[in-house]
Amino acid sequence: MTKLAKLLATAALALSPIAAQAHFQLIYTENPIVEGAGDVPLRLIFWHPFENGHAMDMGKPLAFYAVNKGAKIDLMDRLAPITFQGKENTAAAMRRHCL
Repeated sequence: MTKLAKLLATAALALSPIAAQAHFQLIYTENPIVEGAGDVPLRLIFWHPFENGHAMDMGKPLAFYAVNKGAKIDLMDRLAPITFQGKENTAAAMRRHCL
């Protein structure tokens, strides 16, 4: 194989598309349209959502809060552990429950 052929083969391999296997930390709500003030139920999930794939265990976050008009509102006391059921498996996740 000539040097040019080796160089072209290496370049083609390096530039070929490779499928990404990304992990996503999701903050998920069943209804994303919020029409007024009130509690919004959320789930925090570590997952491969696009293929409804493998879910991974998630520990308690270091912080969980909202910011309203510059004021930080601590929401850690509103998190509760849950088990999330994905297509392939179950995993530890969190949910925000309403007080």
